[in-house]
Amino acid sequence: MSGQEAGARLTDHERRRRASIARRYAAIASPTRADDEAFASELGLSVDSLWRLARAWRLGAAGEVGVEDQTTLRARALEAARDPDLSEVSPSRHPLMEARLQVIADHLEIVRPTPADVTAAAKTLELTVPSFRRLLREWIRHRNPALLAGGSTPMRKARYERKEIASREPQMVRALANLGTQVSSMALHREVVRLCEIDGVAPPGQPTTYARLMRARSDASMNEGPPGFALDHSAVNLAVRREDGADPTMAVLSMLFCSTSGRIVAHSLSLDPPSPGRTAALLSMAASILPPGTEELTLDIPAHPDWRSLDDTLNASGVSIRIDSSKRLAAGKLAARRFGDLVGTLRLRPGHTRSPATARLTRVMGADTPLTPSEAVGAVDAAVRLHNSGRAEPTVGFVPSGRLNDFTKALDQISS
Repeated sequence: MSGQEAGARLTDHERRRRASIARRYAAIASPTRADDEAFASELGLSVDSLWRLARAWRLGAAGEVGVEDQTTLRARALEAARDPDLSEVSPSRHPLMEARLQVIADHLEIVRPTPADVTAAAKTLELTVPSFRRLLREWIRHRNPALLAGGSTPMRKARYERKEIASREPQMVRALANLGTQVSSMALHREVVRLCEIDGVAPPGQPTTYARLMRARSDASMNEGPPGFALDHSAVNLAVRREDGADPTMAVLSMLFCSTSGRIVAHSLSLDPPSPGRTAALLSMAASILPPGTEELTLDIPAHPDWRSLDDTLNASGVSIRIDSSKRLAAGKLAARRFGDLVGTLRLRPGHTRSPATARLTRVMGADTPLTPSEAVGAVDAAVRLHNSGRAEPTVGFVPSGRLNDFTKALDQISS
């Protein structure tokens, strides 16, 4: 047996050993700090490297921990590039990802690519050769368009702060276990700071804690929320062309959802700020879809003369409605409390709801392609379907039997 053959067998054994350890670690729902250190020691890696290895395993690509040979991986990568699943990619990034995957597929069909082939592919995508090699390597590794460079909007924080999120993950996991996902972001931050002081590490910033809380709510178990319904408005990270020729504008999503499951029952899309008419129309639509019931409905109505007619109508309806009045519309608050800041692949941007931002302020590195209004409606419908998958449909509504006609008739007068 040659030394080269022995080295290849040893490498294969080591890869399978890592896969086995990663599988055991990934099966732990909430690993403790002791688990992290024990598994990292078994692998001979740092805790950060262990997290990256476990994340690779959870993605479902065995090749990420070296179990499959390169020929098999490239064949699978070619098949995935020819028929990609873009359901988790932001709709405004579909043209970019389709172009990148087309070039990657053409390159993978070359049995023995030369340096000239690599240079040509990189030039087609307007990338440097090292950048294209990284792009190709990442695609072969995970075959997931949403994880490929350009497949999603960047993280909220810069690279050095993303390391901060990873290095304080154990404290954040423990704080969430102590307080739950429905805690306020400030209360969670105080608990994280307390745990960091006990462990002798520097605490993360409050925005970092808020981002982690939003992710925890998005990942929380479905169908375990409080009873009732809620109506909310929020801008979404989707640039839409205006028919009047003005700069593309961030779309505003209005949604009525079940507080128990987080399932969106009815929704509408607009390029204008929320209004009493749109809110009344959405309420009427939801009431017509849902079965009769006496569940409480929560919504926010600004203390503004334009909204007074809707406020008076709902108060006089006899339906169990809880109205949170404020000087300005508290956009996105109810949705963030239930399922974080994601609806399918679309990120909620509550800060732009009352005055939707133009695309010039929201596009990232020119990667977002503005959609037509009809394309935007289709993209939002698809995102809502993805969001609703696995969430139970409500069996009761918020309008008692016999009151539906009067309730919708009063709302239709406001929405007309």
